[in-house]
Parts: sequence; structure tokens; C-alpha cells
Amino acid sequence: MNRNRAAGSMTALNLFPIAALSGASATTSSAVDVSEYDGDLRVAFSCTAMGGSSTPTCTFTMTECETSGGTFTAVSGVEVAFTAAGLTTVTLNTDKRMRYVKVVATLTGTSPTCSASAVGVAIARG
Repeated sequence: MNRNRAAGSMTALNLFPIAALSGASATTSSAVDVSEYDGDLRVAFSCTAMGGSSTPTCTFTMTECETSGGTFTAVSGVEVAFTAAGLTTVTLNTDKRMRYVKVVATLTGTSPTCSASAVGVAIARG
């Protein structure tokens, strides 16, 4: 497959817009069509300082599906957990993913709070 690495073909994807999260719950992003991208998708997960007690944690996972409205299943190997402010990146090969992906941020602990986001960078198919 042709991997055009020209800087002009890089595309930023707002996979999980910055959100203030609170309470022990999961928040899921909209579906993003990764079939429009070639090769690797680098995803940066970030979280601000955690509030709450009982070791509040924000855990990011990703899910995938062939249709935007179908049943999404977990992407193996993508689980990033924060108990403090941080930034971590994960690389996914879009050629090996189903067409649509979502990001899920799950808060656990007692009265957990944080702000979280996930941004991706990929090469647009051309």
C-alpha cells in the first residue's frame, strides 16, 4: 500500500473532544470512519488531575465496528488508565481496523472528576 508521508497529507482527528467528566460512569465518543486514513493512526489520550477519593481513575479504551450504528467491540491492546494528570499515546494500524472506531472514557472511584480528551493524527488516503 502506498504510504505518502508528505506533511500536507497529515490529518488531525478530534476523537474524544475535551470533556469535563464526573461520577463513576462511561462516556463514549461519536463514531469516526478510519477507512479514510492510510496506515498508522497515532492517538494521544490525556487527562487532567483526578478529583475524588478511593483512587479515582480515568480509563480510556477504544471500540470498533464495520457500521457506525452497529455493535462495537473492544480494540485489543488499547487500555490506558490515569490516576493523575497525564498524556499517553497509542498507535493503531487503520488497515487492520474495522471501518469505525469510538473512544470510551470510564471513571471509577468515589465521586471521581477530571477533564479528558483523545486526539489522533493520521495520513489521509490519497
